[in-house]
Amino acid sequence: TTTKADRGVLYLLYLCEVNGVSLEQYRPFLWGACALEHYKARQDLGLLLWKQPGPQEVLDLVDRQLLQVSSHRFPLEAELEPIDPFAVVESQQVTAANQRQDTLYDPSFFLPMLSHLLDSGNYVDCRKFVNVGCLGYLFASLCSKSSHVRMAGCHTLSRFSTHLDGASFREKAQIVMVFDALKNSLVGTSERLPSLFASFLPTVAHIFMHPEHHLYRAIAYHLASRATLDLADIPLYRTFLLSSGDQVYIF
Repeated sequence: TTTKADRGVLYLLYLCEVNGVSLEQYRPFLWGACALEHYKARQDLGLLLWKQPGPQEVLDLVDRQLLQVSSHRFPLEAELEPIDPFAVVESQQVTAANQRQDTLYDPSFFLPMLSHLLDSGNYVDCRKFVNVGCLGYLFASLCSKSSHVRMAGCHTLSRFSTHLDGASFREKAQIVMVFDALKNSLVGTSERLPSLFASFLPTVAHIFMHPEHHLYRAIAYHLASRATLDLADIPLYRTFLLSSGDQVYIF
């Protein structure tokens, strides 16, 4: 996460790699109590009997609620390269910003981790990937002010798209529809989406996994009736404003 302690751990891992210490044998990284048990088993059993963790084990560790918050409040100023959190001179504004972001997943860890999970040699449950909120997080990364973060998000979305092509699940057509609208709306891999879409696109991905949601039909019709997203407009604002229904639509 973006807590000072977690950023410190990430920076230590970064220093290991830039100084020639390979951590490839430990990927994908686990965290929390599961990591302690897993790597203890690696030490006790040895490499021959130890089972390398896969994408499913990592996705099981992701806190869905925290990831949803991290998508809607994506740290737009964050860079992709880890920084030393103990070397930063903290002004009152920076300290306040860090406190607000303490409960967010850090893009400098989360984006490379998702990219690694989506390697062509791995099997990824695409439906679970979307359900957990990982796809929404990738959408939100395209709103970052850092071109490196946006390009990393595009790269990882491209990898997911490859897995999605071969996947089969009930909501696939709707997820593909979101992908197509997004791809048709972007000029290049480094184009920045308006910050509003950091909330809108993750919400759309979540709703499309829940057909019973009261906004499902409205959003599905909105995307199906146009080939691109209007990045200069508030999505569905006029549709809901002019709606004759009694229900109040709130994103």
